[in-house]
Amino acid sequence: MIEDDQRIRVIAKDLDEETRNYIKDVLSSYAGEYDLRFGLKTLKEYKIYVKETHIEGSKKDYEMKAHLICDFGDFHVVKKGWKPKRVFDEVMDALKAQVKHKLKLKSK
Repeated sequence: MIEDDQRIRVIAKDLDEETRNYIKDVLSSYAGEYDLRFGLKTLKEYKIYVKETHIEGSKKDYEMKAHLICDFGDFHVVKKGWKPKRVFDEVMDALKAQVKHKLKLKSK
């Protein structure tokens, strides 16, 4: 589903194949949930930027920035950590929470 949709992109150079596949699977699942709840027509853009840094003698550090633009708002999240899957999960949880919060405010 998301492979064909240019509005949903992950921009990352240094991720291993297992992590890339994990991210694709989670994004596909979220795109399905989003479509059922809001309709994909409301989605304008969803990008995730992944930056890997490695200082000699230390673990790799991952920074993920997510940017979601849809009919009911713009949402931004930045998370950092050593384990890319965990960082990605934190990004997704934070985005879902922001969307939920925004929709609660609009419904009042």
